[in-house]
Amino acid sequence: MVFSEFSAWSFILILAVLLVSLLIAEILKHFIPFLRKSLIPGSVLGGIILLIISTIIYFTCGDYLFNLSLFNSGDTYSGMDVLELITYHCLGIGFIAMGMRGSKQKLTKQRTRDVFNAGVTTVNTYLLQALVGITVTIIAVQVFDVTGLIDAAGILLCFGFGQGTGQALNYGTIYEDYGLEGGANFGLTIAAMGFLVACIVGVIYLNVLKRRGVIKVVDKKEQNTLADYEDENEIPVVASLDKFTIQVAIVLAIYAVSFFIMYGLAALIPSLSSILFGFNFLFGVLLTIPVKAVILTPLSAKRS
Repeated sequence: MVFSEFSAWSFILILAVLLVSLLIAEILKHFIPFLRKSLIPGSVLGGIILLIISTIIYFTCGDYLFNLSLFNSGDTYSGMDVLELITYHCLGIGFIAMGMRGSKQKLTKQRTRDVFNAGVTTVNTYLLQALVGITVTIIAVQVFDVTGLIDAAGILLCFGFGQGTGQALNYGTIYEDYGLEGGANFGLTIAAMGFLVACIVGVIYLNVLKRRGVIKVVDKKEQNTLADYEDENEIPVVASLDKFTIQVAIVLAIYAVSFFIMYGLAALIPSLSSILFGFNFLFGVLLTIPVKAVILTPLSAKRS
């Protein structure tokens, strides 16, 4: 390993570019009142900034930002490959992290009913999206004879619009084995379209609700302390092993165990290998449930 070469720094440089774009977005939102009041998420604004920069580089250098040699790790991974890896793994890690969050709300009958209604609405939305998508692709393949496309490609619409980039990428890659040319890019394109629809239409809708007084944006000016965020017997934020480090260790340990489970099942059923690894987030969430119970039960006992 030669540490003076780009290949030794490419992954760090990619992460730095992504995180710096988020910092710039938050700075712009802080100093520009229009952006702060528009309810545009900082991640979306950061992505738009990178999209503009990448487009400028494409027309000046002939290639996109993360395809430049600066971000390529030798012959192993290109910058775009690293972005795909980040997208794939962040899906599973994100679900585990959300699953580890504690909730102070009790599971009452009303809350159970609300959760059930939300689940039914979500499933029906996915089914509607899949029906619309597969209808479009069937017409495109059977009527217009579009080459490189398969009838089932439209199912990716519900993954891209409902599940985000991770699942759209996973199943786009799986569909490549069934004849969908550039399935990964096709899935990511649909996910990007879904993201833009959510950001543009969703933000406009939120602003309409805000003007009608249905929702209110609370701008807190008071100074908060750690006591406002920490519960009794909770892991301290500042210690010899701080809270963030412990949280990262737990999440990554769960994700690593989920990998070995998927790897073992894929060895037993090779034909389902792609599908199993496409549900990395599901295995992570299923493992999170017992781990969360083991960790939170002693704390609950102390509080009582």
